[in-house]
Amino acid sequence: MTEFICPVIGCADRYPFIPTFIAVGAEIKERRCESQTENTVVIPSGGSFIISCGETEFHAGIGSVIAVPAGTSFTLKPESEEKSTAGFVRFTGSFPFLTEGSVKLRSGIDSEEVSRLFAELVFAAKETVPHADQVSGALYALLCEIGALIGFDADFGNSAGIIREAIRQMDRHYDEDITLERLAAISGVSEQHFCRVFKANMGMRPMEYLSKRRMEQAKLLLSDSDMKINEIAQAVGFEDQNYFGITFRKLVGVTPTDYRKLHFGE
Repeated sequence: MTEFICPVIGCADRYPFIPTFIAVGAEIKERRCESQTENTVVIPSGGSFIISCGETEFHAGIGSVIAVPAGTSFTLKPESEEKSTAGFVRFTGSFPFLTEGSVKLRSGIDSEEVSRLFAELVFAAKETVPHADQVSGALYALLCEIGALIGFDADFGNSAGIIREAIRQMDRHYDEDITLERLAAISGVSEQHFCRVFKANMGMRPMEYLSKRRMEQAKLLLSDSDMKINEIAQAVGFEDQNYFGITFRKLVGVTPTDYRKLHFGE
């Protein structure tokens, strides 16, 4: 079943990478494609098809991944009468494996990790009100994995690898006591180097990312549950309800109680 997602992300200019369009299981039909401002990643999920750019032609199928930079014209067409499908992600931002005017394809890969990261991005983007930090983080993790497969600038590749697992830890274990020491240890570098690399890649400090991730989850619980404020505080990693309230107000602009009242009339 084909699914199309166009996530609406608030304050998108604050994030280095934002998806504007996601397609799941889209059928490949012959057509010419181009986006002047957005990059495209294609992840084949069934059958096989041909993607061509100028005089260069690629044969794609399961076990391959394609990256197309903004401003590049390319043509897609099925390779046979067999139905061919793929996942698509169009996104803003610049990444080292995206070279203007060039389509890149890597075949013969174990696509399990790419598929898993793509599924995580789809899950985050499908929220009624997408959480910007979670969506951008999921896209970043997917791009890092694709970049490692396709190949990109060594220095950037190393820095991306340093913070990738740390982002996963914060996205999945935001309710735990996560410290800079723990994140740096996961990344295999000093705390100072980790902080410098994280801010250079994500545009914010690691603990700032973690706080925003926690607040996005807190807003979700305030809207979709009848949990008490102190229960929500603990559920998103705060032992001290007062500190949770101070942090929530600083990042969201209102207290947790007022947020619940303003948005849901309680």
